[in-house]
Amino acid sequence: MDLSPHTLPAVTQATLLLCAPFGQKDHGNAKPLTPAEFNRLRRQQADLAALLRRDHADELAEVVDPERLRALLARGALLALAVEKWAAAGLWVLSRDGDGYPARLRQQLGDDAPPLLYGVGERELLEQGGLAVVGARDAADEALEFARAVAGRCAKEGIGIVSGGARGVDAAAIGGALDNGGRAVAVLADHLLRAATARGHKTAIREGRLTLTTPQDPEASFTVWHAMGRNQCLYALADFALVVQFTTGSGGTWTGAVEQLARAERTPGARPVLVRAQGNPPYGVQQLLDKGARPFPEEAWQGSCRALLDVASRPPPRPPLPAGQPGDFYTAALPLLLEALREPCDKAALKAFAQERQLSGKQLELWLRRAVEEGHVRKKRSGKVLRYVARLEPTLFEQAPTQVEPGA
Repeated sequence: MDLSPHTLPAVTQATLLLCAPFGQKDHGNAKPLTPAEFNRLRRQQADLAALLRRDHADELAEVVDPERLRALLARGALLALAVEKWAAAGLWVLSRDGDGYPARLRQQLGDDAPPLLYGVGERELLEQGGLAVVGARDAADEALEFARAVAGRCAKEGIGIVSGGARGVDAAAIGGALDNGGRAVAVLADHLLRAATARGHKTAIREGRLTLTTPQDPEASFTVWHAMGRNQCLYALADFALVVQFTTGSGGTWTGAVEQLARAERTPGARPVLVRAQGNPPYGVQQLLDKGARPFPEEAWQGSCRALLDVASRPPPRPPLPAGQPGDFYTAALPLLLEALREPCDKAALKAFAQERQLSGKQLELWLRRAVEEGHVRKKRSGKVLRYVARLEPTLFEQAPTQVEPGA
């Protein structure tokens, strides 16, 4: 990508002018839009590039103060200086409405996907998927060795690694992948510009095996909010995640895992979270399991890494129902049930479904309960209304290629 204000796509220029701080702390009347403000403006102004051609500020007064909007769009000189500095360091920038933005972020996060994504290295690695490895900065040596071993084995089988850019488990996972000839994506919470020019990263970046990326300004310092934004991108860019070591109830690793588990509960296709019991407090592990995490096997990584991850991420098997009990025909009925639940169904719709197929309410209730426990169906509550909806997703490592609609 030729990174200059003359060759950047117009939609990316507009998004930068609206949202980027350009390394400044004092913005005067031109305080960049927050992600929430940007989303509100985006809903009112579908063609962001049009903001560069004509003054739409008064038309958008209900969304953002017109003078603030004009001040933001008048920052052309700051834009030019910033992209010149980024280009000198080999950085690229992608906007959510422009080409090349990772489809995984759009699909997994929706409006929570960051308006801008900065990075250095091969952008194609952002679509490789693989295993996200997360854990504490001050993890025990045993946990660090485990993270390296897991990442190294993944690398040997062609499975990409996604992690953060912090010391501890993040660094161990990235190092384990690169040392074994693999590929890795490091999602940073701060200081991308500094990391892009660090001596330890140059070779892997040049070889196309390491990509550094961040949703924050390339010169941003660390904050808790930046770390949380990093975490949701990290999970979304992978196929599943492994929590190696955490502190129960606090810290970025714990908070990120809990947020991802909540996202998985309400979003079909959200990435599963695997948690390692060894080296973590039993009550903390149980809390994560109760929220929907799945235990990660402790056996040595001597078989197929792909098979191990696939099995570990499946819901636990359910014992067969005793003969003669309602539900003997569950396996045969499940495809019909999932087809009926492509769209969320409330109590009335489920009653109609049962009547149409001459099922008793008790039998349908048992089937629904089993489908929820096995992960085929999820509950979705809106106020006092409870609905059920199918989780229609392919199995891991057998996912269909992502189809991106033209102009998406």
